[in-house]
Amino acid sequence: MSSNDWNGLVPSVIMRYIIITLITLIFISINANALTPTVNSTHFLIYDLANAGSSYDQALDNYLEQAYSLYTNTLGMKMSPPCSGSQYTVYVVSSLPGSEAGVTGWEYTYNPNTGQIISTCIEYINISAGLSSDWLEHTAYHELVHVSQLAYMQYTTIPQDYPWYIEADAEGTASYYTNQCPMAQDYFQYNQYGYDPYDYSGEPIINMYYYSAFIYWLIANGIGPATIEQNVFAGNSIINSWLDNYYTQYLVSLVHGQNLCGSTYYPSFQTISMSGSTYSFSVSLQGLSAQYYKVQLPATGTIEITAGGGSVISNIELNSAFSITNTTLYMALVNPTTNNETVTLTISYTPGITARIVGGTYNVMTESLTLNLYVMYGTAPITGTIYINGTPTSASNGYASATFTGITWGTYVVNVTYENSTALTYITLGQPTASLVTTTTLYLTSNSFGNLVISVNNPNSVTLVTDMLITSPPSPINPYKPMIYFEPPNTTLILGPGTSTIKINFVVNSTVSNGQGDIYIYNSPSTALSLGYDVVPVQVSIINATYYINGNYTIVDTYVNDVGKMNFVIGGFTGTVYINYSTYTITTLKIGVVSPTVRLLPEIVLLAPSWALVNTTIELMTPNSCPSFPVFYYGEFYVNNTYVGSKLVSCGSIGVVWNLLNETYTGQYMVLSVAGMNIMANISIVPPLINVVNYLWNITSTNEYVIVNLSIYGPYEYAVLSHYVNNSTLQLTYSLPANYTMLTINTGFGNITVSRPTPLISLESPAVTIYPQPINAVINITMPPTCLPGFIEYVPKWFIILINHG
Repeated sequence: MSSNDWNGLVPSVIMRYIIITLITLIFISINANALTPTVNSTHFLIYDLANAGSSYDQALDNYLEQAYSLYTNTLGMKMSPPCSGSQYTVYVVSSLPGSEAGVTGWEYTYNPNTGQIISTCIEYINISAGLSSDWLEHTAYHELVHVSQLAYMQYTTIPQDYPWYIEADAEGTASYYTNQCPMAQDYFQYNQYGYDPYDYSGEPIINMYYYSAFIYWLIANGIGPATIEQNVFAGNSIINSWLDNYYTQYLVSLVHGQNLCGSTYYPSFQTISMSGSTYSFSVSLQGLSAQYYKVQLPATGTIEITAGGGSVISNIELNSAFSITNTTLYMALVNPTTNNETVTLTISYTPGITARIVGGTYNVMTESLTLNLYVMYGTAPITGTIYINGTPTSASNGYASATFTGITWGTYVVNVTYENSTALTYITLGQPTASLVTTTTLYLTSNSFGNLVISVNNPNSVTLVTDMLITSPPSPINPYKPMIYFEPPNTTLILGPGTSTIKINFVVNSTVSNGQGDIYIYNSPSTALSLGYDVVPVQVSIINATYYINGNYTIVDTYVNDVGKMNFVIGGFTGTVYINYSTYTITTLKIGVVSPTVRLLPEIVLLAPSWALVNTTIELMTPNSCPSFPVFYYGEFYVNNTYVGSKLVSCGSIGVVWNLLNETYTGQYMVLSVAGMNIMANISIVPPLINVVNYLWNITSTNEYVIVNLSIYGPYEYAVLSHYVNNSTLQLTYSLPANYTMLTINTGFGNITVSRPTPLISLESPAVTIYPQPINAVINITMPPTCLPGFIEYVPKWFIILINHG
């Protein structure tokens, strides 16, 4: 079995040495003296016999020292001393029998006549190599519990018989303090609660470790390891009544489940479904064992569970009838003795009446309470006569109602009787609370209107009916009339359970002055909750208005004295601004803004064959006639989806934005439009007038070079053959292969062709020249009269005339 597997691994066995032969002692002493510890700490000498490595040995020592400090200093546990020296000898070995993780070897001396232990000591602790970090920690904590157990043992009975609680105590303590429960959950997986724990003794077997869940429970409930070991290991009897008493309590508690290292575990429940009035069954229980049941009842009522023939205890009261308010009971049957018990149980069920309040109304002004009830007998709704607080009432298909008078705030019992069965239900009436949702100060003008909003909380499960009265301060002009007209000033409130929002409409129809008013919500026929409010007169002025061209809306900034600045939005240029505050309107303002004029003024500054640079100007012209308050106009302008600029202009002014746009075109015009506005401009394209002024055609023996002067005229600057030209001449140079007689120039705006002229050439020289006089020769080159203005130049490398005399 792998030591890394939490499931099923035996973490420790205590080796009991009653007789240690001299040969064994000498052998151990010689080998121990020949070894050098890999770790020498305060309380432990670690000898690595398995070459586990210094990291493993040091981690083991750390865990042992941590456990020793916790057990002795914090928990007050005693420790059996080492057999030699002041430090415990710990061996790291390759493996242990049965894939055990740890083994503790001990010695003790005792009186053979009485069996009383005289002294104890720890010979060694063996720890298996190759354990995971969690297993190594858990094993260290486990083994040191065994070291502590021996310190409490006073008789040989326990170490010789080796009962279940030796390993349960070590494993449960280690599980609790390392928060690692490798075996405790197996108590539930293998239904260990159904077996007598004293059946496991004589040698450490796996079942003993399962009972660690019980020790974990003891420690979790405040019974520390030192208390457990003092009460369990100091006696002379294997059967321990102190431990057995707690174990039976533990078995009873499992009906609610157990938390082990952060997870909750439950025993297996057998289901009993009650279809009749009685159900009997027998259960056989081993000593100190339990079985668990889920009893399903058809309805609420009265139940009695009788037990006979043996000893048994339960979480449910036995042999006594009691009422139930739910239909599922979880029951533990526990044998508290160490003997086998067979018990016969009978469940007797009597259906009862149930009543619950499903609605109702309490009228505060009349102090009357009407309750709607739903009543059942067993599983059936009642149809017939029932008695509610002694008064006969008709029930139909489970529903009945009753009215009570003289009811004030408090708790009342409703007694429902049917077929000699009684059910009690209760209702508590609590007073409502109220608060103003509207601000407690009303800032008003003579034309204010809106809602006074009140929040009322009904804490009850029934509807409340009560009256509300609202008073207004008097008009400063006519004290016999209210300043504020509430519609209506008196009303009846119907308040369902929870929070209700009450809206009372009001208007002001007089001059406003400072004053106070009250809201009364009656909590009895003669008393009421009171909410007060104040009235403060205010004036409203317009700070400015800004019309946003792009969204076609106007933002109006206002100022209300005692309130502050407020802004509002209207669509377009004109409209009504509602100066809203809290839940009402202080006043209304009529706003009229005159529309501005937007002009698009484009101008081409550079024209290329397929694109142009356009100086785009947008002029925002506001009206000259302006209202009494400041008005501004704001716009962000995009032309052909290119941002041109933004401008804020006051009324009576003109704003200008411009940008240089690069626009493409086809044909003889381009179209520009302002985004979001029905503003467009068509620009006619005027191409340049391009003519050849003159050209020079240079002919050599290998190439022909042409220099052409073009005149470019037009209304803009033009981009021609990578040159920017504005009503001027452009000189171009071309190199052609020999014998080319024509050059075509694509200017982007059109093609221009020039041809190489063909001149007439003649030679003139004297007929005879006497040697050594030079010969004067004349070459005549005549251009054809039809050529364009130009020149031709022949450039030979040399020109030689040879004359032979004779």
